[in-house]
Amino acid sequence: SQTCTVTGGAGTVGGAIVTSVTVTCVTPSPRFAYVANFPDNSVSIYTVNAVTGQLRLKGYVAAGIRPLMVSIDPAGKFAYVANNSDGSFATSTVSVYAINSSTGALTEVLGSPFPARSNPWFVSVHPSGKFAYVANNGDASVSVNAIDASTGALISPPGVRVPVGLNPHSVTVDPSGKFAYVTNRGSNTVSAIAINSGTGALTEVAGSQFT
Repeated sequence: SQTCTVTGGAGTVGGAIVTSVTVTCVTPSPRFAYVANFPDNSVSIYTVNAVTGQLRLKGYVAAGIRPLMVSIDPAGKFAYVANNSDGSFATSTVSVYAINSSTGALTEVLGSPFPARSNPWFVSVHPSGKFAYVANNGDASVSVNAIDASTGALISPPGVRVPVGLNPHSVTVDPSGKFAYVTNRGSNTVSAIAINSGTGALTEVAGSQFT
């Protein structure tokens, strides 16, 4: 439903020095691309040239503290940003934006940023668009949030915690929506988790975590 690229190293975005890993995601169109800017707590908005693939910077929108990645819901209506925080629970959040289908502009939805667990690194949206899964680096967990279909808002935050490996880095959901996979950088493992299609709840599969 979306194309994401992980980048790293030194560079500048809007005059700020970028030295951390970020994730760039492209909407399903793909007409727009978004980049989380860790140093200056923002998200860059680009239009995509459909012929050449070139990006044109259109502007920025404020995010939470230390945003690490941007994820787009399967319908291309909403963007989710994991804000890694300054080390406190209070600033461990997920920002949610409505995407303007004509311009690509981002408008933060009511209630955003939403509380997360400890140091969220990655957000993945279920193919149904009903649930968001957040990899929480700080407490070795993945949390589940239901999504309000009309607004994109996360409801019942910060969600139910499911333990995974040490320092989970990212989470992805397979196209069928039946399983989620979590990379655990601290334990060099991958957690495989079954998804309840009705509730979005997660249950580790037999044998998880895998080396």
